[in-house]
Order: sequence, then structure tokens, then C-alpha cells
Amino acid sequence: MKFSRFTADRDNQRNEIYFMRIAVGGLVLALLANAGAALTVAGSERTILVPPDIHTSFWVSGQRVSTNLYKYIPNRPDMTMVKSHFFEYS
Repeated sequence: MKFSRFTADRDNQRNEIYFMRIAVGGLVLALLANAGAALTVAGSERTILVPPDIHTSFWVSGQRVSTNLYKYIPNRPDMTMVKSHFFEYS
């Protein structure tokens, strides 16, 4: 093997390793930014599960929900989370 080809291959490998380090560093930064955004949003948004067919009005505010919704929900197993201790009914 010629010395010049050996040094060229070695330099090429060093450049590839340098690029891989930059790429991994960028991915780590993106992952940290994504995790930070997810932790910021966590808890600030609430999903209210309701039956697919509602024919009455109701309100939801923080941890409270109107009794209209509680009375309207039939005794269905898929709606037990709405009727659990997550809300105060008033």
C-alpha cells in the first residue's frame, strides 16, 4: 500500500468520524429540546372523555365539571374514567 493512499484513507476516516460526532451531537440536542417541550406541555392540556352522542350542554373548568354531564353519561364501562375521582361534580 502506498503511503499517500494510506494517509488519504486515514484522513477520510477521520472526517467521517468527525461528521458522525456532529450528527450525534445534533440528534442529542434535538432529543433534549423535544423532551423539554414535552415536559413543558405535560399537565397543561387536559383531555375530557365524553360519550360520542351528547344532547345536553355541560361545562368543564379545571378540576370541576357540571352535573349535567355526570347525569347524562350512562353506566358504560368505557366511561368510568370520567366518573372517577378526576373531577368534582357541582
